[in-house]
This record gives sequence, C-alpha cells and structure tokens, in this order.
Amino acid sequence: MVNGFIRSAVAVAFPCALALSAPIAAPVAAATPAADSGSVRVSFADLDLRTADGVQRLHSRIHHAARAICGQPGIRDLKAMRETDNCRRVALAGAVPQVELAVAQAREGKVYAANAVQLAFQR
Repeated sequence: MVNGFIRSAVAVAFPCALALSAPIAAPVAAATPAADSGSVRVSFADLDLRTADGVQRLHSRIHHAARAICGQPGIRDLKAMRETDNCRRVALAGAVPQVELAVAQAREGKVYAANAVQLAFQR
C-alpha cells in the first residue's frame, strides 16, 4: 500500500517538476548570443518620438535588446558579470547619439531615415 502511494506520488511529481523547470531554463539560453560581437537593429518605426511615451518605449526596447545581446551571466561568475556589464554599457553608449538624433529630427517634423537604432556589441 505504501509502495503504491510512493509510486503514484513520484509518477505525478516528476513530470510536474520537469514542466515547471523548463520555462526557467529557457530564457537564459535564449538570451545568450551566438557570436562574440555584432550588431542588432532596434526599430522605432511604429513609435512617435515627438512624445515622452514614444521616447520611453524606445529606451525600453534598447535596454531589452542590450540585455538580450550581451547575455545573462551566472551570479557566481564575477568576470562574466563584469564583461556583461561592459558589453551593455558599450551597446547603450553607442545608441545614445542615434536616439538623440532621431528624437531631435522627429521634434522638427523630419523623419529619421533608418527608423531604427543599431546596437553594436562585443563580448
């Protein structure tokens, strides 16, 4: 009787544990870039950069892209954490002049030809 209960509990608990752990592991693998350097295009064609909301949404997209391209190091790997921070800092610094130009042109009624920001990264 006890043996049957244990088998039933394991039969239910094990698949549930696997199902719950899969979503946790997937984002980390997806966020790790395949290359050591490159660039990513962040589009803002659908945003109105004349408004504070449009600019804020662009900043959010850029920050998300920087996190995605630079990866997410393990919390115990200090060297990888420094490299990741540096990668993000460089990517964001390269985006700043592009965003400033696009916002200035939008406020003057002009269209920024690329409708996108290029984030360059190097790991």
